[in-house]
Amino acid sequence: MNRQLLSKILNDVKVDLTDEFDRNFARKGFFNKAWQPRKFPSKGSLLMQTGALRKSVRARISGDTVIFSSDTPYAAIHNYGGKVQVTAKMKKFFWAMYLKTKADHWKGLAVYAMCGCYALSKRLICLDSFG
Repeated sequence: MNRQLLSKILNDVKVDLTDEFDRNFARKGFFNKAWQPRKFPSKGSLLMQTGALRKSVRARISGDTVIFSSDTPYAAIHNYGGKVQVTAKMKKFFWAMYLKTKADHWKGLAVYAMCGCYALSKRLICLDSFG
């Protein structure tokens, strides 16, 4: 294939997918597959509290591949799911939120956090790895 044509096609794919991945945040899902809802109420939607994750998704072309990435430390755990190690700072935050709001879900997190970790479900943001 003509290298110039391939470059134009890859650039078009990059632009189109960048727009689609951004729309995933508005759709609250990965294309037509909805993200799992929050287990407890909070400001914003599941992946849109500050907009930092949405704004951090970047695309680049490498050879004949379009690569999407994010430099936010929590992007990969949301994209692929996994376990989050609960730190003392997190536990302190959970207790502070419980004392402030008296909402049972904060107390549940604070008490549950004693086991050391909790699992996050897979919520695809885009197709490639994060780093």
